[in-house]
Amino acid sequence: TNQRRTFRASASLYSQIDFGKIWKPLEDLSYRLQFGPEFQFYTLGVANAADGINGDGNNGAQYKNEQKRAWTLDNLIYYNKALGQHNLGMTLMQSASAYHYEMGDMRATNVASSDELWYNIGSAGTLNSFGTGLTETQMASYMIRLNYGYKDKYLLTASMRWDGASQLAEGHKWASFPSVAAAWRISDEAFMKNVEALSNLKLRLSWGKTGNSGIMAYGTQSGLTPKTNSAFQDNGYTYYIYNEYVGNENVGWEMSNTWDLGFDIGLFNNRISAVVDLYQTKTTDILLPRTLPTSMGGSNATPFKMYQNIGATMNRGIEISVNTVNVDNKNFKWNSTLTFAANHEEITDLIDGKDIIGSDSHITTSLLIGRPLKSFYHFINEGIWQENEAEEAAKYGCKPGQYKPLDLNEDGVIDDKDRVIDGKRTPDWTGGMTNTFTYKEFDLSFQAAFQAGARARNQFYVSYALENNNLNFNNLRKDYWTPENPTNASAQPSNMGTYRSKAGSWGNAKSEMSHTMFSSNFLKISYITLGYTFKPSVLEKMKLGNLRLYATVQNPFIFCAKEVVDPEQLNVSINTSDAMTRNVIFGINLSFK
Repeated sequence: TNQRRTFRASASLYSQIDFGKIWKPLEDLSYRLQFGPEFQFYTLGVANAADGINGDGNNGAQYKNEQKRAWTLDNLIYYNKALGQHNLGMTLMQSASAYHYEMGDMRATNVASSDELWYNIGSAGTLNSFGTGLTETQMASYMIRLNYGYKDKYLLTASMRWDGASQLAEGHKWASFPSVAAAWRISDEAFMKNVEALSNLKLRLSWGKTGNSGIMAYGTQSGLTPKTNSAFQDNGYTYYIYNEYVGNENVGWEMSNTWDLGFDIGLFNNRISAVVDLYQTKTTDILLPRTLPTSMGGSNATPFKMYQNIGATMNRGIEISVNTVNVDNKNFKWNSTLTFAANHEEITDLIDGKDIIGSDSHITTSLLIGRPLKSFYHFINEGIWQENEAEEAAKYGCKPGQYKPLDLNEDGVIDDKDRVIDGKRTPDWTGGMTNTFTYKEFDLSFQAAFQAGARARNQFYVSYALENNNLNFNNLRKDYWTPENPTNASAQPSNMGTYRSKAGSWGNAKSEMSHTMFSSNFLKISYITLGYTFKPSVLEKMKLGNLRLYATVQNPFIFCAKEVVDPEQLNVSINTSDAMTRNVIFGINLSFK
C-alpha cells in the first residue's frame, strides 16, 4: 500500500484606503495592503506485507509528514497628481516574504501487522531510520518609483529597489537595483496626423538592473551529516561527514543589466497591433554550484560542491507579439495572436578565464566560454561494438555489446580530448499562435506552440530501460544488442560498457555519452476549446448574469522526436515532474446578478 495525501490552500487578500474620501486635500494619496498566504500539507504512508513484492520477508512501514507555509506581505503607498498637461506619480513599497518547511520521516521493519498500515510503527522490531528537518528563508524589499508624463505623449519612469535575501552570505545579503525607462508616443505628434492607417506608434527605451539570489537555503554554510554504519570492537559509534555542499562566505547576488528597445504599433483602428522588443542582458557574478576536485574531499560518486559567483554571461534577442482582428461581423468574429522569440546566450567569462569541466558529470556541470550555460559536453556514441570488432574494442577496454565511443583524434585512447559540444538545453526559437472564432453564441479557440534548436538528455528513456537494471519496472521496449540481434540501437543490458557512466545506479544514471541525447524541438496543439454562451434573454429568465458551457481538449496533438514523452520536460525525472497528458475537460462559467 502506498498512500499519498496532499492538501493545498492559497489566498490573495488586499485592503485599500483612498485618503481623498476621508479628507479632500489627500485625494491623490492612497494606501494598499496585500497579503498572500499559502499552505501545503503532505503525508506519505507505505506498508509492505512480508509476503508482498516489496516485503522481503518482513512487514515494513514508512510514515512521512511534510508541512510548507509561505506568505508575502506588501505595503504600498501611491501618490498621483495631475497638473494641467503634466502627470506626476510616486509609489513607495515595503515588502516581506517568508518560507517555512518542516518534515518528519520514519521507516521500520518487522512491524506487527501490515493490516495496520503505518499506524503502529511502534510495534516494529527494527526502526530503520527516523529524522526531522526544518528549512526557512526570508526576503525583505523596499522600493521607490517616480513617474512623469506630459500630454500622455512623453513618459519617464525611474525607480530604485533594495532587496535582502536570507540565504546569501553575511555581508552580501543586500543589493540595490536601479532602473529607468522612457517612452514617446509618436502617433500623437502633429506630423503623424495625416497617416490615416496608423492608430498607434510608441517608442520605448529602458535600462534596469535585476538580481538573483536563487540558491538553496543554508547553501553558503557547511553542514555535517551523522552516520552510524561503523563499529569498533563490536561497539557501534556515530561519526560525521560534510554535506555535499561546502560553505562559501563570499556568495552574493547575481546581477543582470538589461537594455530594451521596443515599439508598439497599431494599424487600421488597431485591427492589427504588434509589440516588438530588442534586448540585451549582461549578467555578472553568475550564481551556480561548482563541482570541486575530488582531491578536496568527497568521492567520484559524490564530489563536494560549492556555490560561487562564478562568471558572466550575455543574452540578446528579439520578442514579437502580433494581434489581429481578421473578421469582425455581427454574427462572426475571428481574432488571432502570434508570438515569436529568438535568443542567443553565451558565457563571456569564468573564474581564471578558463572553462570549468565538471568532475561528476560533464553533461550537467561543465561551463564553456562562448557557449550557453546549459550546454552538453561529452563523448559521441558511434553505435555498438560488434563481435567481429572484439579485438578493436579491447584496445579501448570494451567488449562486444557495449557502447562504442568515438575516438575523435584517433590516438587509441578515450579521454577529454575526445569530448565534443553536443547541443544545448535552451532553444533558439520559440513561438505560438492562438485563434478564437465566435459565431453567434458559439466560440471555438485553439492554441499552437513550438520550440526549435534545443537538445537534452532523455531522463524517461534512460531511467525506465534495462540499462539501469530496473528489473522491477515495466521497462521501455528498446532494440537491445544480443549476439543473436547485433543491432546498433542500444547496448546489451548489464553490459553497457566503461563509457556508460554510473550505469545501474538508481537516481545517478548520468551518461557521459551521446546515446541518451534527444531533440526537444516540438510543434503541438496546446488546447482546443468549444463553448456556448447563453443569450441575455435566457439569462434574464434564469436570473443569471452569465452562463457558458464549454469543453476543452488539452494537448490533443504533438509532433516531436520519437521516444520523447514530453519535450518540454525532457531532462526532468519522471518521478518528480508532471509529464504532459491529454485531458478532456467539461466546465461551466456561471455568475449571478
